[in-house]
Amino acid sequence: MSWVSNFSSWIPRVGRSNSVEGGSTRVREDYAEEARERDHRSARADHEIRKLKRALNNKDKEIKEEQQRRRELESARRRQWQEKEQEVEHLKNDLAHQRRTIDELRTQYAMLTKQKDEQGQLLEARTAELQAAQVFLGKTDALSAAEVRNMLRDLNTDIFQTAAKLADAIDLSYRPDDSVAAAPAVQDALQNWLAPELLEAVSDTQDSSVLQAAIQGVICGCCHEIIGGWPLVLEKNRMVPSSGYEDLYEKIRNQEPQAVAGRWRSLSRRYQREWDKGGNTERRDFVSYASHEVYLVNVATGCVLAPELGQAISDSLEGIIKLALGLRNVLGEDITSCDFATVVASPGHLLDLQWMDEEGGDPFGEQAYGSESRTLCTTELGLLRTEKIGLEGASEHFSQEVVAKCKVALPSLFQPSEAPTEAQRQQRRRRSDRKGSKMAAV
Repeated sequence: MSWVSNFSSWIPRVGRSNSVEGGSTRVREDYAEEARERDHRSARADHEIRKLKRALNNKDKEIKEEQQRRRELESARRRQWQEKEQEVEHLKNDLAHQRRTIDELRTQYAMLTKQKDEQGQLLEARTAELQAAQVFLGKTDALSAAEVRNMLRDLNTDIFQTAAKLADAIDLSYRPDDSVAAAPAVQDALQNWLAPELLEAVSDTQDSSVLQAAIQGVICGCCHEIIGGWPLVLEKNRMVPSSGYEDLYEKIRNQEPQAVAGRWRSLSRRYQREWDKGGNTERRDFVSYASHEVYLVNVATGCVLAPELGQAISDSLEGIIKLALGLRNVLGEDITSCDFATVVASPGHLLDLQWMDEEGGDPFGEQAYGSESRTLCTTELGLLRTEKIGLEGASEHFSQEVVAKCKVALPSLFQPSEAPTEAQRQQRRRRSDRKGSKMAAV
């Protein structure tokens, strides 16, 4: 190198050879070191460049992918926008169509409203014409025949239980020596309910079932009068039967259709008893009447009667009379499509199994009766349904149906072999209690 030769020209000659040789070596080593560092830096730079190129390529790839996604999203958004524009256009068309339809419907509504107003005015005119007669045209009853039969069954159950209790309250085993048969006045008062044979048996029997049958007969007779009669009317501070209404109803019933007659009966009975709010006055009158009749039966036994017996009878009959009055009001006011009536057998009437059964008889109807079997009294009320059917004129007729047979006592009651024992009477009472419990559950 030229600079080495120039440099060595002024170096002292002493030790010149060694100095030149040693300096050259250091220079070469420094140069080599520098070259190595340059090579190392160059290699690192190349490595970094390659890394950067790879990163740049990756970024270019990502950018291209992102651009592709953006193009796809933009295309999808344009398609959605076009679809939305088409949907908005369709909705606008539908809205325009609906507005036209609404306009048409408004026009039709105005026409229909006008027609409705005209028909409403016509209907009001026709309603005003028919309103007075409408009440006579309906045949829907508040209660069915089955419900009426259940009410009667409740009443019969109470009559049976009350009669049994009152009969057990009398000591039939003791009669004073001076006791005689029932006085004629007592027999006359009870002859409508009890046969002479039964009254005679009551005066000397020691079987409480005979007395119970007699009490049942009297209570059934009183309830039959109450249910079949019209509400009492107050005249000159006295309660008297309203027979005039009953006679008038029979005339209307024979001349007018069933619906008209039934509605007239319902309204007449309802307004006829309006004076007695709650029905307490009428009930007290009937309780007093029935208690007196039952007390006469006990008098006919010839036994010693307790002083408090009269009040006990009145208390026992209070619920029965209430049930009888309730049944009377239901049959007379809530039933218009037909006429219901309770059924009793007159004392001494021939046994007719079409509308009566023997008390305690064969429930399967296989028991044989003599042709001269006559009733002693009625122990359970029956129920008869009567309806006027057919068109006005010759085809009109009354149809009758026995809804429930009445129960009667027969002379077999006196026969020792067939007279019910105390155990049998208790069994009958338990059966009646179970029947009453089932009805209460219904």
